[in-house]
Amino acid sequence: MIYKNPKELPIISRRGLLVGAFGGAVSLITGCAAPGEAPTQTIDKGLSDPDKRDIAIGVISTFETGTVRPNYTYAEDLDDGRGITAGPWGVTTKWGDLLAVVEHYTEQSPGNTLAIYLPTLKTIADQQSGSTDGLTGLVEAWQGIPSTDVAFIAAQKEVFDEWYFQPAMEHAKDAGINSSLGQLIVVDTIIQHGGGDGNDGLPYIIEEIKSSAGQATTNEIVWLRTFLEVRRLHLLHPSDPDTAKAWAESVDRIDMLLEILNTGNLGLDLPLKWGGFEINTIEELR
Repeated sequence: MIYKNPKELPIISRRGLLVGAFGGAVSLITGCAAPGEAPTQTIDKGLSDPDKRDIAIGVISTFETGTVRPNYTYAEDLDDGRGITAGPWGVTTKWGDLLAVVEHYTEQSPGNTLAIYLPTLKTIADQQSGSTDGLTGLVEAWQGIPSTDVAFIAAQKEVFDEWYFQPAMEHAKDAGINSSLGQLIVVDTIIQHGGGDGNDGLPYIIEEIKSSAGQATTNEIVWLRTFLEVRRLHLLHPSDPDTAKAWAESVDRIDMLLEILNTGNLGLDLPLKWGGFEINTIEELR
């Protein structure tokens, strides 16, 4: 998981302004833009609904790999201080979640092409190192696994559930975030920012909002908008200098989530459009 060094971050004043370490103030929009073509309305059960979970995963996948369908064979060295990043949810060698995938995969498929990297992956994860020394060929090996490999896909889904989805749902529950879109935003945040105790992690950001705005149940749209604007500041001014460039380049992630929020489609009802992507039917994701 991601652990970062402490730093001063902005607070939200009673006037609804972001004020603090980065200077100045940013006004928070408190309304919802007029919706366009209205999607079919359904009862929103949050991401406990398997279809809504798949839609959320599709949205997050576009941020990570540029595809609506999860790309399980994606792997790349992004030169962002995290070593190698892989899979539809961006597991990395530095934080140990990529190691966890390979461990799960090897339990089900001994002798796979990634297993030879386990000793090096363990060392790198233990040291929380961004080094790729000893990992020559890992990217190509990951990319070369058939996209239909059931054990490989299952391993990534298990790590996503254990490391990200379930912890994110607990945080969403504690904050009073009940909508599918709200829970998507929380899951996306823990994937990018991590769930550790550092000042850029999901728990810190949530507590930062709760300390001034209370629970999301008061007005979830306004709460989520505030959350996303504070998260934007974390991306632009991270405590870890190694992530600064990559995070600054990912701010459009916030804009695309706001694009969905501005339609008022908290239930992620289809059709869903954002940032040039769209999902019209649930079958498109399977």
